[in-house]
Amino acid sequence: MRSARLLWLYPLPLAAVVAVSFLGPLPERMVPLQGILLLGGLGWLIALHLVGKCCRAGDASPALTLALVAGAVVLRMVALSGEPGLSDDVHRYAWEGALVSEGISPYAFAPDDPSLERERLAWGATWGRVGHRSVSAAYPPLAQGVFALVVRMAGGIDGDGWAAVRALRLLFTAADLGVLACLLVLLGRRGMAPVAAVAWGWSPLVPLECGGAGHFDVLAILLLVGALCLLGAGSAAMGSLRRNGVLAILAAGTLVKILPAVAVPFVLLRGRRIPDACKGLALFGGLVALGWSAPLLLEGGFGSGRSGLGEYGLRWESGSLVFRWVEPVFDWLTSSGVLGGFGAGGRDGSWADPRVLARGAVLLVWCGIGLQAWRRQLSASDAVGLLIATFLVLTPTLHPWYMLWAIPFLALRPMPALGLLVALVPLLYWPLAGWQADGVWLEPPWLWASVALPPGLLAILLWLGARGSRALQDSKEPVR
Repeated sequence: MRSARLLWLYPLPLAAVVAVSFLGPLPERMVPLQGILLLGGLGWLIALHLVGKCCRAGDASPALTLALVAGAVVLRMVALSGEPGLSDDVHRYAWEGALVSEGISPYAFAPDDPSLERERLAWGATWGRVGHRSVSAAYPPLAQGVFALVVRMAGGIDGDGWAAVRALRLLFTAADLGVLACLLVLLGRRGMAPVAAVAWGWSPLVPLECGGAGHFDVLAILLLVGALCLLGAGSAAMGSLRRNGVLAILAAGTLVKILPAVAVPFVLLRGRRIPDACKGLALFGGLVALGWSAPLLLEGGFGSGRSGLGEYGLRWESGSLVFRWVEPVFDWLTSSGVLGGFGAGGRDGSWADPRVLARGAVLLVWCGIGLQAWRRQLSASDAVGLLIATFLVLTPTLHPWYMLWAIPFLALRPMPALGLLVALVPLLYWPLAGWQADGVWLEPPWLWASVALPPGLLAILLWLGARGSRALQDSKEPVR
């Protein structure tokens, strides 16, 4: 049985998780640890290839599925046993959760705000580990509520604050395993082999970023994949109760991180009944608006300065694949006077700012791809997978853990170029050493080519091959 060969590949992702969890920190041993990470990614890619050759439900035994799940659990236990050395984000979650639990809005007060002197004295250890302390919160309200609940259950962040961090990482690991369970359900409904869930279960990136580094994206991913599970349940005709449930889950996901909202149009337009779509849109919009109004109940509300989300949306750029070539074009167009009516290229945050124009341009491209997916009548899961993959290619900021969003869809549909990008994306941690030493995030000249070119070339080759195959097939059809 071809799929049984997966078991021989498991030591490679396991070695990657063990190495990063226990042989780090990564910045101090960048070359050997990145080498092991790439080997782990290679083993995972080969596993995906094998699964693609035997994706029918009858091609894998229950014992192999059990081995897949057991192996996934081991990877997560290893990652939980290490330290969150890949990122300091989890400490910000703890800090902001502690603020919310005290009735203080993290949107109104950055960690360095003079108004928080008492909190800095009480929670000094956690505050000292928070990055970008001059920037207020960027995470949506439901995420903040989850942080607050976990911090309160962990007893706060007095002292060293590690209890809250461990509790957050444990929650994200549970959500990670929840995504795996949802994928097993989705694969069964599609008539595919459960072992296709190896895409999520054995990817080294997943345990290292969820339970290891403690990134909360997995909470929103769980809600998105859970909504797709509910969407595909039962009969083809979706009743209003099930549709409302799907939209409520997507609203919750949007209040954790905005990306799950991409599924909403494909849920609303299913069945093409305009009145039902309007009611669903009102439900989704009302729930999201209600969630965003919650911070107004906290001291400070949203504050009067630029929020962390605004800072992130306008100024952040790191690891981008395509956007790095788009913004300079608008810089030149505005500064040279080609777009005379759009200002002189000043970076003032106005609508004439070339950063805003560049982001607007890629947003239009992304929306155009979404419209094309709707016109082709793709299923909700296929359309969402396409839009998420396109978002990751176009986004101004691509952190390694952002690729977690794409991995569930690799289990549902083979996308070799995207899989290769997932395997290579840990290389984007290369500037981490300079950041920790000097506070400067500087990408070496070779980094973009190493991460972006191999998947891009593979995608072009596969596209050309598919076009050639279609042309050959058309040439063989008899003339009528």
